[in-house]
Amino acid sequence: GDCSSLCSPGFFSRPGSSVCTQCSLGQYQSASGAAECQPCTAGTFSAAGQTCLPCAAGSWVNITAATACVGCGVGTYGTATGAVNASAECLACVPGRYSSGTGGQGVEACSACSAGEFSTGSGGTACSACEVGSFSNQTGRATPCEGCAAGRFASAWGLTECSICPAGTYDSVGRATVCRGCGVGKYSTQEGQTSSDSCASCWAGSYSSASKSTGCTTCPGGAFSTMIGAGDCSSLCSPGFFSRPGSSVCTQCSLGQYQSASGAAECQ
Repeated sequence: GDCSSLCSPGFFSRPGSSVCTQCSLGQYQSASGAAECQPCTAGTFSAAGQTCLPCAAGSWVNITAATACVGCGVGTYGTATGAVNASAECLACVPGRYSSGTGGQGVEACSACSAGEFSTGSGGTACSACEVGSFSNQTGRATPCEGCAAGRFASAWGLTECSICPAGTYDSVGRATVCRGCGVGKYSTQEGQTSSDSCASCWAGSYSSASKSTGCTTCPGGAFSTMIGAGDCSSLCSPGFFSRPGSSVCTQCSLGQYQSASGAAECQ
């Protein structure tokens, strides 16, 4: 007989072998009749067979005879195949974008920060939510979020817009997390006010006991308030006097009438 049978590509045999052996992981042999296999070069890998495959974009390997490639880390991506150096060929996501997974292929592997978020550094793995008092209505924001303008506020993190200060409140500074109340004895009927000057004092004969009032309450009959900007109507008319609702003073009972009780709305 003879030894005319040759090992196929992807296999080899030692002298005196009766069978051919498949190339080990990380090695290759593209020719027939080989006595040994060759190690894959850096930047390539083999799962055993005829050829070594280049690392896909987003992965790399810097050793020979590799059986697999290593994915680019979080916050980075790769564009070249056959990469051998992570620091040179795994590129950082730019500010305003991030990547939370490994092995990102192409710049599209970095997602833009959503509205209400931002990322100021390169290689981001997540975006930060806008702080209270600020907002962002754009995607891919690479700078800190914009502060709310005077007359507006943001009480939660990650908002895409600021709310208008409601009637009865104001903000004169900006970046507000809550709007200031006009205060006891005052009121405001307009939204989005930027100054305490927008708050009016309750007129005599009325009051406001809350700090964020949109109107004043009329003093009830039998009570009165002489003060502008009163927080209550606790003063009662004395016996022999009365007051109608909304009065700033008490009126003496007319001749022929009387009132023996305090806080009366009319005489008898």
